[in-house]
Amino acid sequence: MKRNEFSISPDCWLAIAFTILILTAQAIAAGPKEKVLHSLEGSDGAYPLGTLLFDKSGNLYGPAPEGAPPVENGTVFQLSPPGHNDGGWKETTIHNFGGDGDGASPYAGLIADKNGNLYGTTRNGGSFGAGTVFQLTPPAAPGGSWTETVLYTFPGGSGGSLPNGLVLDKKGNLYGTTFWGGNNCDPYGLPCGTVFELTPPTTRGKGWTKTVIYRFQNPRDGYWPFAGLVVDDQGNLYGTTIDGGEYTAGGLILARASDAGIPRPFIPIAAGADGTVFQLTPPRTRDGAWTKTLVHSFGSGNDGSNPYGALILDKNGYLYGTTYFGGSSTSCGFRSESCGTVFRLQPPSKPGGAWTETVLTSFLSGSRNGANPYASVVFDNQGNLYGTTNFGGTTIAGSCNYGCGVVFKLTPPVSKRGPWSETVLHRFLNGQDGAYPVAGLILDEQGNVYGTTEFGGSAGLGTIFEIIP
Repeated sequence: MKRNEFSISPDCWLAIAFTILILTAQAIAAGPKEKVLHSLEGSDGAYPLGTLLFDKSGNLYGPAPEGAPPVENGTVFQLSPPGHNDGGWKETTIHNFGGDGDGASPYAGLIADKNGNLYGTTRNGGSFGAGTVFQLTPPAAPGGSWTETVLYTFPGGSGGSLPNGLVLDKKGNLYGTTFWGGNNCDPYGLPCGTVFELTPPTTRGKGWTKTVIYRFQNPRDGYWPFAGLVVDDQGNLYGTTIDGGEYTAGGLILARASDAGIPRPFIPIAAGADGTVFQLTPPRTRDGAWTKTLVHSFGSGNDGSNPYGALILDKNGYLYGTTYFGGSSTSCGFRSESCGTVFRLQPPSKPGGAWTETVLTSFLSGSRNGANPYASVVFDNQGNLYGTTNFGGTTIAGSCNYGCGVVFKLTPPVSKRGPWSETVLHRFLNGQDGAYPVAGLILDEQGNVYGTTEFGGSAGLGTIFEIIP
C-alpha cells in the first residue's frame, strides 16, 4: 500500500520563510535594546568606573578617573537628556580635577543632597596625595559654572587614604570607607582600612569635621573595604571588606588585572576565599564609640568570596550584594578562580542572632551569562535585581579573551523557595557598545537601565549607555 505523502509548493515555502523572518525580526525588536548615550573621548575624561546619578530634571552625572591632558587627573561630567525624541544627549564637563589641590582619580560614583549639591571622593591627590572628599555646588543660573569645595583631604597613615564612595544620613552627615590606612593588621603588616564620618559645620564659615569611627583590627575582623556604605533608618551602617573574616586564607595579591594579560581595569586580583559583611551601630551617647559587628564571613563552601561592590537594603532589612569570586564554578580562566555570586543576607529574627546568607545566583565558568560581578546590584519596582559582570558574555580573541561583560537581570522566584532566574539584557562586544562594565546600574521611572563601560566606544575610552528592557 502506498504511503500518503505531504508536499509543500515552492510558493508556500516562500510564504513560510517570509513569516519566520517577520517573527524573528519582531522577537529581536521586542528584546532589550542598548543605546550608547556618549563615548568618552579623552578630552572629557576616560575609563568611567563609578555608578551614575540622576537629578530631578533627568540629567545624569558621573566621574571619569582619567583623561587626556589637561584633564589627566579626571573629571565629573553631566549628560543632559535630549529636548525632543530625535535629539542626542548633551555631555558637559562640570569639573576638571587639578591633582595636588583638589584631588585626582575620582573612581566612586556621586551622591546628591536635597539641594542638588553633589558629593564624591578622589582616590589620589590632595595636599598629602591620599585622596579627598569634595562637594560640587550647582550654578545659580542656567549655564553657569559649578563650584567645587574640598571638604576634607586625607592625611594617610592612621587617618586613612584611598577613599571609596559616600553615603548621606538624615542629619546631613557623610560616611565612607578608606581602602588604605588605619591599623597595620593584615598578615604582611599592611594598613587595613578605616570607616569615617564627616559632620557638616554648625557655624557658618567653619569646615567639616572628620572622625575615624572604626579602624579594622585584624584578619578575622576583615580588612580592605573597597566600596562605600549603606545606612538604614536607625542609622546603622553596613559595608564589605574584600579580605579577612573567619575563613581568611592569607593576604590579597595587590595587582591590576593587566598583570594577567587583561586590559587595565582597577581590580586587585584575589587569592583565597575571603571577605566580610560588617555592621556599625551608632553610639548611644554623644561621646560613645560605634559598635562593629561581623555580619557574615565569606569562604564557607560555595557562598562567594571577595565582595568589591557596595550593599543595598530592601524594605524588610535584607542586604543584597555581589562577590567577585566564589560560587559553584571552578574556573573563570585568567587565574583559575571561580566566577562570583549575587547574595542576600536575611537579618536575625532575634537581637544578637545570626544573619542567614542565600546565594541567589552563581556565575558559571565560560558562561555567556557573565562572570565576576564587580559592582552592586539595584532593584526595580517589581523586585527584580539588575547588575553587571566585568567578564563573561561574548568572547573575542585578542580583545575580550574572557568575555567583554554583560548586563543581567535577576527575577525573584514565583514560590518562596524557588530559584531566582537570570536574563542577560546585553552582551558587550568591545565596539561602539563598550566593554568591561565595572560600575553598577541605575534605573529611571520607566524602568530603563543606565550604566557605564570602562572601555569601548568610539575612542576605546569608555561609554555611557542605556538599555531599554
